[in-house]
This record gives sequence, C-alpha cells and structure tokens, in this order.
Amino acid sequence: MTNRKKSNLLQPSSPATPNQTYTRENIYSVNENTQSEKLKKTMMDSKNSRGKRTSVSCFQDTKNSLQALITIMDTKNIDEVIENLIDSYTEVLSDEELNEFRLIRKSLDKRTIKR
Repeated sequence: MTNRKKSNLLQPSSPATPNQTYTRENIYSVNENTQSEKLKKTMMDSKNSRGKRTSVSCFQDTKNSLQALITIMDTKNIDEVIENLIDSYTEVLSDEELNEFRLIRKSLDKRTIKR
C-alpha cells in the first residue's frame, strides 16, 4: 500500500480567473446620451399619437422572420418594420385600391377610438 495523500480534484487549489474580461463599454461603442434622447423622443411620440398597444397572433417562423428584419434594418421595434412594409406596399397600389385602403383604415380607426 502507498502512503500518498489523496487529492481532491473537485476543489481546485486556486479559483479560476478569466484571461480577459468584457464590459458593455468594451463591446459597444455607442454614445449613450444621444441614443437615450432619441429613444425618449420616439417613445413619447409613439405613446401620444399611436394609441394603445395590441397583440397580433402569428406563427413562430413569421415572428422569427420579423425579428430578423428588426435586426437587419436597425430599428427599435416591430412597429417601424411593419410601417415600412405598409408604406412600400401602399406605394404600388392603384388609386382605386389606395382609396379603398384609406376608407377601410378610417372605418377601423373610428371603431377603435377610446370612449
């Protein structure tokens, strides 16, 4: 039999330390003041003129596609992406279709006014 002391490998002798640490400032080079002012202005505009928030049901793959568009287009939220898509779509509508779109939209807006 040997008289060697058993080592406990589950308890290291010194704590592990990372070679390099990262902070938010190291990763992102964003001017916080400018970004926060723009965000506050956008949020105030959207809260005042847009009305209440709603939810729309869609499939998971559609949600993932929309999230990818948010990332690619560098927008703040899905509303901006959808507004861009609506604007693009309404540009190719004929005059008759555009009038019909506006009429339906006006009718829906009247239905959702706060009472």
